[in-house]
Amino acid sequence: MSTATIADSGFIMKEAIVTKVSSGGSSTFGFNISGGTGTCSDSRIQFDLSAVNNDIDAMNRAYSALTAALVSNSKVDIWAVDSADCNTAASIDILSS
Repeated sequence: MSTATIADSGFIMKEAIVTKVSSGGSSTFGFNISGGTGTCSDSRIQFDLSAVNNDIDAMNRAYSALTAALVSNSKVDIWAVDSADCNTAASIDILSS
């Protein structure tokens, strides 16, 4: 579980393209992004159930949003519990093309 505070939270990526979404275990999944600006440029990002207070519905929505962004080639903004950590993604915004 992350020990980051609200003050540490923020966007880790802005206007990135999702290039791969991978299913993981029951509490995590990962995705690759390219382009955009932020801490996690051109890298793999983890979405962990603990980052969303164990809200499985939030995790399912994030996975669905990432899959939609991948298929539509839309850009995304990614918010994390810790703005310096690519393993604490907690929210995804899909941007119109």
